[in-house]
Amino acid sequence: MAAKVPSSNLKATPHIKSRYNLLKRQFHAINEMINHNNGFGWNNVEKCINTSKDVFDDWVKRHLTTIGLRNREFPHLDDLMFVWGKDRATGAGAETLTDAVEEINLCDEETTNLSVK
Repeated sequence: MAAKVPSSNLKATPHIKSRYNLLKRQFHAINEMINHNNGFGWNNVEKCINTSKDVFDDWVKRHLTTIGLRNREFPHLDDLMFVWGKDRATGAGAETLTDAVEEINLCDEETTNLSVK
């Protein structure tokens, strides 16, 4: 930042990191609402969440990170899906730490058995 705009006195670390964290928090909140399928929809033309005020207000009571996202334009959803779309594991396909350790151990055993033969 200092090289491109020397008179700005902006530092990349707090400003860019803060914006990154905000986008990530908003992305996950919007993505969770869309995947919840309980009165929420995505308007691809206006790039915002579609829902009634009652449904949204009820959701906000349980998910405070969604405050202010109703009918608010979020044009980056498609692009950020590539960045953070697989960031959270949920549902039947989610792998726990125990599952990961067991899989690593199985791979180690297979490697050991192949090298012994």
